[in-house]
Amino acid sequence: MKLRVRWTDFFYLRDRKFLIHSAKEMGIKQFFRVILILLLFDGFGYFLYKDIQIDFIWSISIVTGLLSGISSLCIPRSVQYVVNHPCFLIRPTVREKKSLLPRFPPKVLANNPKSFHIQMAPEEKPHLVFLFLESFPAKYVGTGVTPCLDRWIQKGIYFSQFYSNGTLTYRALLSGLFGTVARNTARGLAPYVDVPFKGIPEFLKKKGYRTAFHHNGSLSFDCQDRFLAKHFDEMADQHSMNLPCFDYIGWGPPDEYLMEYSASWLEKQKNPTFLTLFTISNHHPWAVPSHYQSFQDSRFLQTLEYTDYSLGCFIEHLRAKNLSKKTLLFILGDHGQPTGEHHRNFYNSRFLYEENVHIPLLILGEGRISEPKLIDSIGSQMDLFPTVVDLFNENEFCLGSSLIRSDSERSVFLQNPYSEGFLGCRKGKWKWIENCFSSDQELYDLKEDPGETKNLKSVYPEIAELLKKQTHSFFSQIEGNYDVDFQEKPSSYCLDLSNSLVTDQQLQALILPQFNRVNLENCLLLTDRGISCLLARCPNLEKLNLKGILEVTEKAFEGFYPKLRTLDLSDAVDVKAEKLVSYCPYVQDLSFNIKSNIFLQMQNLVRLKLLNADEMTDDAMIFLLQRNPYLNSLMIYGCAKITDQILFFLKNLSLEILWFFDAPLFTDKGISYLEQLPLRSFALTGSPLVTEKSFFLFKKLESLYLKDCGTCSSNPYLLKNTVDSEQ
Repeated sequence: MKLRVRWTDFFYLRDRKFLIHSAKEMGIKQFFRVILILLLFDGFGYFLYKDIQIDFIWSISIVTGLLSGISSLCIPRSVQYVVNHPCFLIRPTVREKKSLLPRFPPKVLANNPKSFHIQMAPEEKPHLVFLFLESFPAKYVGTGVTPCLDRWIQKGIYFSQFYSNGTLTYRALLSGLFGTVARNTARGLAPYVDVPFKGIPEFLKKKGYRTAFHHNGSLSFDCQDRFLAKHFDEMADQHSMNLPCFDYIGWGPPDEYLMEYSASWLEKQKNPTFLTLFTISNHHPWAVPSHYQSFQDSRFLQTLEYTDYSLGCFIEHLRAKNLSKKTLLFILGDHGQPTGEHHRNFYNSRFLYEENVHIPLLILGEGRISEPKLIDSIGSQMDLFPTVVDLFNENEFCLGSSLIRSDSERSVFLQNPYSEGFLGCRKGKWKWIENCFSSDQELYDLKEDPGETKNLKSVYPEIAELLKKQTHSFFSQIEGNYDVDFQEKPSSYCLDLSNSLVTDQQLQALILPQFNRVNLENCLLLTDRGISCLLARCPNLEKLNLKGILEVTEKAFEGFYPKLRTLDLSDAVDVKAEKLVSYCPYVQDLSFNIKSNIFLQMQNLVRLKLLNADEMTDDAMIFLLQRNPYLNSLMIYGCAKITDQILFFLKNLSLEILWFFDAPLFTDKGISYLEQLPLRSFALTGSPLVTEKSFFLFKKLESLYLKDCGTCSSNPYLLKNTVDSEQ
């Protein structure tokens, strides 16, 4: 590690209170023994290195490393954490069930002055509520889109320079509740189920708190239920809450139902409670409930305004139930939401610009905040854990630092491993971003350039290099902490029998009522009987994959299945669409073998794949698109009769994925209608009239597949970016 004693180390004597604290805890004799050992071996290593040829450095370092390792045996394991030296940093294992954090020295800021005060009696235990607002960027706060939040900012502690450490919800969960970040790989929450995190839930349980997690989406998504069960006493989602609404568009019932349920639940709690809420309405397809009237001019701003309205409902519920004086409320975004502020930046799987990661944080506590404040020092979700610890005047291992204390040296580390992969750092007025795929770097002065328009990396290369080293060092230590088996385990809520020869009778024996996702792809022996039994015995079924099963018909679906959201009938040739609509009216992700020119009655679709659609006409397609204005993904296989008229109609949607296979009637003019769409993936085959004139559209895509499209495929740029259609 090349950590040697330097004369500047004596500046640490200014923090002598920490040395005194350590000495008291270890005992004076033990304390000075540690100091003597460190001076002896570090000094010994210094003199060995001095004036010795570089060729012998490695052999010398091995000897001094062994001596330092032996010296660590002199120190009791229970107090090794107080020594900020690599010899004494303990690497946790799953077997020992220790926190992931001891490799880092604790960041105690007890000597730092407080930035704000929250009144709490020494033994008082108010309810603590963390409310994470889905896709809630800070840029709209104070603009009139969030009137409720704007109003309550005047009565609380608001952090105007607060950040999410990542760009997806599960990363906010790890950072906000456990004070750490995920690995820099594009994987979901499943690998972290058995990681022994120690965060706010564990800390507050020791203080006598009951812990609960509420979400109006489905906790089966991304293994949230399995992960949260290890940290929370109670969980509730759209299924267990029995919320009074099925006719919604999106990932879950509207936010206001969550707020009403959670406020009523909190009223019944006799013991101090730590409640975490994650909202869902402000997520694609960005649809507000029918009873809510919004005057915003975009769907995203409408749902953002609606989420703010729901926040107001929650605060008023707390006030009406006399809970506001007993509750400390942390309100923040889980991450931001880009809407095209930078080139191709329409979704969270790319970049680390301010619109992706800059979020609000507001702390409210009626009667506890004597002086509302606007704090412009930087912070991130990783700082919430130490902030809660500081509220209770305790000390814990934390990667971040308490927001209650002033810390001018605080850094915010950012990651987005999706797409090309990005790392970032915010420190002071500087924001540094690196594209991990190309090693391109960006440096912005956010004080002078809040819109991140002028890359100053070439002007201040030394600042960029310093932030790069700090960021890489941080994430390399994070990777080292995850010394666990990342093998994913099957979920008790999912059934996967794909590519098996299971029969109807065998399937019935395997069915459990809690299943909400079932994959029966290529189970060729199944019939309507087995599938009907599955649907009847799994009331919470959300996702059903029947791809490859030819014999299934609409008779398998006779009944009413309002919770079924994803349905794959790609190869079912005898399903009558008009019957399916009445049985599964709220399906949002549909793969369907259309086979004839029918006016498909399905609505509320977000993702749609149509196969064998050669008989579909423009009129039938327009009818379908008019009923589904929230489409995010459209894939049509067989477009023999579809013309540019459809492309003209699509320009009013917000499609991100658009695939047309065998579309001989499309032209360059039709493709031009798609210019304003936030497309990231586009596929087009069998279109001889589409030429290189459509290059303006193709150059901004993340993924592209072209085949038999006039002279397009001869363009070197397109050849470089062409991907296989399966990808």
